[in-house]
Amino acid sequence: MKFYVFDFDVNKKKYFWTSLQNTEEIRGKNNLHLITRGVVNLNSPINLKIPFGKEFDPILTNFYMPTIHKSVVELFEKFGLTGWKVSPAILHLSKKLINEDYFAMSITGKVGPIQWEKSQLLKRETQPGMFSPYRLGLFFDESTWDGSDFFMSTDTTGLIIITEKAKEVILKSGTKNARITPISEVELGGGPIK
Repeated sequence: MKFYVFDFDVNKKKYFWTSLQNTEEIRGKNNLHLITRGVVNLNSPINLKIPFGKEFDPILTNFYMPTIHKSVVELFEKFGLTGWKVSPAILHLSKKLINEDYFAMSITGKVGPIQWEKSQLLKRETQPGMFSPYRLGLFFDESTWDGSDFFMSTDTTGLIIITEKAKEVILKSGTKNARITPISEVELGGGPIK
């Protein structure tokens, strides 16, 4: 089976980025990790501010969870994608525009921890004579996967992993903001280096 990482190009600033506004409530409960994984829900809509970007996309970048348009929610439901749920969101752009057509997406699907030891450890020259380690490839024990189309590892990696079916449906959404990378090609600067 083919798997992919679903994320965003952090250097692409064309599309709006969202960031959490009700951080006091979230941090006060220390639940950000649990909210992004759909374990804990907020009682009110999630307020998201737009700190930068120039235009909307069906799937917006957020450092913690994707923000998806209601048309994407409908598309995911139509194709029966599993391993996700949404919470109402209100987008605040300056003081004039409030958009309620988006939802904060949580990932409920699970897989066991990332197997860092299987990734290839490489070095990249960041400045002349200076190197930074990174890992190539993302691996996990498929027997620990719950079979969902969207899933995250049980560790704190925070990467959203998707199936081929989810990839095809995301591409149907018309997004130009999302990035979908085969797990064998994923480059990670983090992870334990042993």
